Amino acid sequence: MSMELRLQEIININNILKSIIDDSNLKIDVCLKFELLSIMKEFQSFVLNYNTICNEKIIEYGEKTKNDNFQISIKNREAMERFSNDIKPLLDSIVSVNINKIKANNIFDKGIKAEYLICLYPIIEV
Repeated sequence: MSMELRLQEIININNILKSIIDDSNLKIDVCLKFELLSIMKEFQSFVLNYNTICNEKIIEYGEKTKNDNFQISIKNREAMERFSNDIKPLLDSIVSVNINKIKANNIFDKGIKAEYLICLYPIIEV
C-alpha cells in the first residue's frame, strides 16, 4: 500500500521499530518481527539519504574533533541555527513509501510501550 509520510515520521518510526526489534525483553513473534523488518527495509533508503545529508552538513558547519570526527558545538549558535535551517525543510518533506500497514491485533498487547505505539499509529491499520 502506497502512503505518504513526512521524512521526520519515517525517521522516528524507523528508530522505534529498531528499538522494538532490538529489545530482548520483548517476545514478539516471528511474523511481527518479519513485518517490522520489512517496513524498516522500505524506509532504509530514506534514512540513509537523510544521514548522508546530515553528515555533510555537520562537516560543513562543524569543527574537527581530536579523534578526526566532526561535530557542531552547542556553543556555536550560528552554526547550529544554519544546520537546523538546512535540515528542517528536509525533515518536513513528504515522501511516498510502499508498505503494508501493521494490523492492530498483530502489534497491540505484545508488551510494546504505549508511547511507541502512538508514534507507530500512521502505519497501524485500525
